[in-house]
Amino acid sequence: MIDPSRQYIRARLLDGKKCVAENRHFFLPPKHLRLTVPNLNTDLSASKYGNWRLNIKPDCFVKALQVLLPDERFQLSDNFFDLDGGEEKLIDIFARDKKAKLSTSDITFRWIE
Repeated sequence: MIDPSRQYIRARLLDGKKCVAENRHFFLPPKHLRLTVPNLNTDLSASKYGNWRLNIKPDCFVKALQVLLPDERFQLSDNFFDLDGGEEKLIDIFARDKKAKLSTSDITFRWIE
C-alpha cells in the first residue's frame, strides 16, 4: 500500500534534454508529510570575477530547501527550492563586494522536516 505521507509525483517538461518546467504533486499538505532528514553534499568553488558556485546534492528528497548566507554582501541565483535525492543543483553566488570571502562554513541550510 502506498503511504501518502511519503510519496509524491514529479512531472518535468523537457525541451530535448533541457528541463524547462517542473512541478510536484503531494497527496497531503506539507505539515503532514513524513520526510527523511537529508544529508547534503555540498561543494563551493570560485568562479569568475570574485563570485562562487555552490553545488548541492542531497541523498533524499528535500522539501523547501533554503540556502542562507551570512549577510547582504552576497546574492544567490536561487535560494528556495525542492530537490530530489541524487540530483544536483548549481547555485551561483554573486559578491557585491569583490573582496568578500566566503567558505562552506558560512553557508547554512533550512528545510521542512
